[in-house]
Amino acid sequence: LHDIVAHSLSAITVQSGIAAHIFERDPVAARRALAEINDAGRRSLDELRSLLGLLRSDESVPIRPAPASPHDLHDIVANATGGDLTVEITEQGTYPDDVAQSTVVTVHRIVHECLVNVVRHAGQVPTTVDLVHDDDGVHVEVSNDAPLSTRVAAPSTGIGLVAMRERAEMLGGRVDAAATEDGGFVVRGFVPYHSTGAGRP
Repeated sequence: LHDIVAHSLSAITVQSGIAAHIFERDPVAARRALAEINDAGRRSLDELRSLLGLLRSDESVPIRPAPASPHDLHDIVANATGGDLTVEITEQGTYPDDVAQSTVVTVHRIVHECLVNVVRHAGQVPTTVDLVHDDDGVHVEVSNDAPLSTRVAAPSTGIGLVAMRERAEMLGGRVDAAATEDGGFVVRGFVPYHSTGAGRP
């Protein structure tokens, strides 16, 4: 519920703020932000329906968003930050062909939550997202520079970090977070691969 509601509301809040700020100056960009709000709302409704279906049934219900290509990381960045945050993305290796949907979703949720937190607590600071695939799973690292000196950081509830850890631990992974020596912040995680069994004898 935190992932679906809090993430989507954060994205909607960011995009609506952008639309309001540039409405008169750049109508095209404002319409694009409004379209993002519409998409975020629709995705949230789809995910809530999926979650309700899972709670009401003993049958397997798809966990959304569905597995996607590496290009979707750019979509996650845009959705979480409104496109105003400078994010450097690197990905070494790829997911195996039969990777379980839950693995990809967990990685994407960790990245999304980290970027939302950067915007909320540090502002428009340089940020990096690094994914490294090995034989057993994917290592995730999201780091950002120190907050802008003129910005008052929003108070943190810590719920986002708890949600990230819980998601990773459910799959046998882990998430750690800490401040850096230069005043920035880094989140490191590992999510094991889980096979769907597709294409196996």
